[in-house]
Amino acid sequence: MVLIQDSFFKVLDVYKVSDKTQVSLLHIPEAAVDFFAGTFSNVEKELIRIIREDFDTKIKMAPVPELQDQEWKKRTGFPIGMDDNGALFFNKQKAGEMITLDKLPEATALKTLPQTEFALTLETPLSAGRNAVYASSFLYAWDKVKEIIKAPVRTDESNSADFIHVTRSISYRHSLTPAEYTVDTRISKSEVQVKSSFSKILPFKTGLQEALHPVSFDGKQVAAFGMYHFDEKITDQIRILHYRDSDQFMLRLSPWDVQHEIMLVKGIGDFRCLADAVSIMNALIPKGAQERKSPRDTWKYRINENDTVSIPSLRFNIETNYDSIERQRFMAGDVPCFITEAYQRTGFSLDQKGAAAESESRIVMAMAMPPGGGERKEVPPPKQMIFDKPFVIVLKRTDSSNPYLVVKVTNAELLVHQV
Repeated sequence: MVLIQDSFFKVLDVYKVSDKTQVSLLHIPEAAVDFFAGTFSNVEKELIRIIREDFDTKIKMAPVPELQDQEWKKRTGFPIGMDDNGALFFNKQKAGEMITLDKLPEATALKTLPQTEFALTLETPLSAGRNAVYASSFLYAWDKVKEIIKAPVRTDESNSADFIHVTRSISYRHSLTPAEYTVDTRISKSEVQVKSSFSKILPFKTGLQEALHPVSFDGKQVAAFGMYHFDEKITDQIRILHYRDSDQFMLRLSPWDVQHEIMLVKGIGDFRCLADAVSIMNALIPKGAQERKSPRDTWKYRINENDTVSIPSLRFNIETNYDSIERQRFMAGDVPCFITEAYQRTGFSLDQKGAAAESESRIVMAMAMPPGGGERKEVPPPKQMIFDKPFVIVLKRTDSSNPYLVVKVTNAELLVHQV
């Protein structure tokens, strides 16, 4: 039996016998949620009786030997179906073929990286010449804060621009499904603590090729990966979404998880904020789709034997406390509130094995009172799709327009250096 994502279940019965507990779930269609939530029929009562009788019989039977194997217990422990590194136990490939990603490095303070900044929101203005990292975990935490205080948030001219962007941003919504991030809360009489986090492990079905020689980026020699000699298995994972020339193009890398995608774009020029970069990317996609239909331009959108794809490897894990958010005062309805802590950590890696992205955020808020609860015949010129100049990486669900992680790479500070 396979549980389909976003399915609805009614807890039909919780039946305890000695130290054993059986939880019975009834799979129901979305359109019938309200009906089943408000009724309890004779059919359901009969189902419970049958299920309990079956449990009473099964509980007296000897355990199935195959299910007592230590390896099986390990595979069915938490997290179910994958090891501690995020590699799936069960997949369509033969045993041993699933790619396991390397763990992220220990967290380092953002203040030790002078050429890199965090963007609290996609709308946050960016500094020229610096890398920028955005993850939606902070806004998911703030969303929970607003849910808890149950009152409109009122700001004034004394509040920082960053705080105002946080209170107004909606571009994080639906970047992840509720099952893909967690939010934990602690509420006391005068304080609210909210923690939000997500972790996505996105290995490729087939590993891409590691560069034999470093790539020059911003005057530094950095490690890289991509496709340096033609391989159909690799080209199946790379789609050219837009191609003007070697100085402006956009690729999509498809990981094992088909609900997610890794998009990279080079040469879109300066942009005020990451939301502008995402908008430019979204505008290039239909333009590329239209060009793809033209016999004159079809060669641009097919990876040919002489083409090269080269992407710098990234690997970082950065944490910071937001000075522009901490100590901010605002009103929640008639209740004065004060942010005592605003923390975020974001880690990301991208190499020939795949991508890993994780982020956690914590907001602590003091309150004055408790909250209210086509083809060409001739041989096409080879495309050199080498990310050796500033580029942007976007991680998003395929069914959402809002990304959950965006990295603007302007300099080599976040890249994997190679001597």
